Amino acid sequence: TLSHAALNDTVVTMATLTTRILGTKKERTIATLLLALCVPCSAQLGVIAIVLGRVSGLYFVIYVIIIFSQLLLVGYVASKILRGSPPDFMIEIPPFRFPGIYNVFIKTVYRIQWFMKEAIPLFILGTFILFIITKLGILRLLEKAGGPIVEGMLGLPSTTTQGFILGFLRRDYGAVSIFRELEKASGTDTAAPKKLLVALVVITLFVPCLANVFIMVKEQGVKNALLMVAFIFPFAVIIGSILILGLVS
Repeated sequence: TLSHAALNDTVVTMATLTTRILGTKKERTIATLLLALCVPCSAQLGVIAIVLGRVSGLYFVIYVIIIFSQLLLVGYVASKILRGSPPDFMIEIPPFRFPGIYNVFIKTVYRIQWFMKEAIPLFILGTFILFIITKLGILRLLEKAGGPIVEGMLGLPSTTTQGFILGFLRRDYGAVSIFRELEKASGTDTAAPKKLLVALVVITLFVPCLANVFIMVKEQGVKNALLMVAFIFPFAVIIGSILILGLVS
């Protein structure tokens, strides 16, 4: 389970780690925020494409437009709010040469070792924490607490709450869980496809997976990481509420 989760979360996690190469703190903060907010992991994106494709290809196009528009909106607003001057957009282009196979191999091995050293301990810690809170019954309490928000603000069945919680643990499992719950209601709910679109938008914008949260803490510090999470959660719910009003009401 750990290795499977690690493979699914490597895209956003690796991207968050590589934000350290950016020139200013402002750039690193904005990039980390946008990765956590608008970029789904590879497994989740595949699941979303398949799920929405079964409903309508148009729904997937709408999904992409919504997510991309939020990326531009939040990125623009963050660039205006956060302090710091933008760096000069100047990059020295090195001479292009055909890479040697040995050099490519060495670089690949080095990058794999670097990622394993940086990320795997955090994956292990996250898995251990999930095991503890599951055994203590905290996940069930979170599901009960989140039910009124999911049902009242997002207009979704309360049973989909579990999917959003799973999305924090495993983004792809969360999307599948929500799809199954809405599929059960599709026989009596004509708006189920639209609700599915809203749910998948929200779970994409939702709080990033636990492994990525740990990486955010590592790269940005506890304060900045918690501020990002505190912004992302209500933002995702607000966008979902607006969408459900516009599409279903």
